[in-house]
Amino acid sequence: GLQYRIFRMQHRHQPTRFGRGKRYEFAHLADDAQEKLKDRFVRHMEICDRIGRHPQFPTCYATYPELGVRVWWVIDEWVEGLTLAGRLAAGPPSLPVAAIWSSQLAAGLSAMHVVGIVRRELNPENILVSEADEVLQLTDFELAKLAGNLPTVSDQWPDDPYRAPEIGAGEPTPAADLYSWGRIVTHLVAGELPPRGKESSSLVKRLPKPVFELITACTALRQSQRPASFNEVLPIIDDWVKLQSKEPIHGK
Repeated sequence: GLQYRIFRMQHRHQPTRFGRGKRYEFAHLADDAQEKLKDRFVRHMEICDRIGRHPQFPTCYATYPELGVRVWWVIDEWVEGLTLAGRLAAGPPSLPVAAIWSSQLAAGLSAMHVVGIVRRELNPENILVSEADEVLQLTDFELAKLAGNLPTVSDQWPDDPYRAPEIGAGEPTPAADLYSWGRIVTHLVAGELPPRGKESSSLVKRLPKPVFELITACTALRQSQRPASFNEVLPIIDDWVKLQSKEPIHGK
């Protein structure tokens, strides 16, 4: 029942500054439901503040209610380009690009985990791809989990094939983000998203053995079978990026 629209906004007094404004409309919701949602809107800015400046996150400019109407705004720095979902709709990237994007995504999620945040609702729709330099940036943190806060419910949201299967059944952990990362990387490499549990057959002939084994582990349906953290992921992916850098980056 939560609805929003995204706008490209121009600063009134600084015409070269643009923002990505999300306008949440919830007049149709009961008063108690609206009060619960306000915490989620404020959470986006709190997460950006915790992380600080990072190449995988746009700057959050503001979050506030619109006077006189039941609307809430979340405004970030504008990133010219498409979402990762939009890019994938046009076809898969080359393996060198897939390796770089996998590394950037892992670096962003690792930065969140370091400051006690579980992203948990990660999919290509809330990942931006900068048109200028092809850098991935994560956004839309309203459903992220802050360590120390009460858990927020996810099982009422539409099914998401990138979401870890355990989400909604208890306290989300970093293992949920490892799963989503593995599913997104599988889509980048294979060109399509296979059914849950079928990732290995889509990847076995496309990746170096260490990378194949890593992604297979990350997409394990059991949390206990996934890597402990992105500290185990980043060195393997960085080696993959170095290996792929010897190849020309075409077919974006």
